[in-house]
Amino acid sequence: MNSILETGDGPLSEEEVIAVKQNAITRLSFWKKRSLYSAAALFLSCVSVVPFSSGHFLHAASEPFGRLLVCLSMGLFLWFVHCVMLLWRAWTALRTLYRK
Repeated sequence: MNSILETGDGPLSEEEVIAVKQNAITRLSFWKKRSLYSAAALFLSCVSVVPFSSGHFLHAASEPFGRLLVCLSMGLFLWFVHCVMLLWRAWTALRTLYRK
């Protein structure tokens, strides 16, 4: 099996090809939204760390809350990378379908 469109039963019918393409478009849309949401969450998390840095008015409370926000930002970064990787994979799958 070398392609998404190849099965053990022979070539796909036209209806099956249309269903596969529609599924790929739906996956691409889903991961595009997820990537945007995770990017926004990461951005807001990183911006929320700034008031706890040296020289700002909340620096006195940086030990309990600042470290927590930095850990949250690192976790959100991993989630963002995961979503973008799946978005890229959905895009390449859709591109492969349209090239065939």
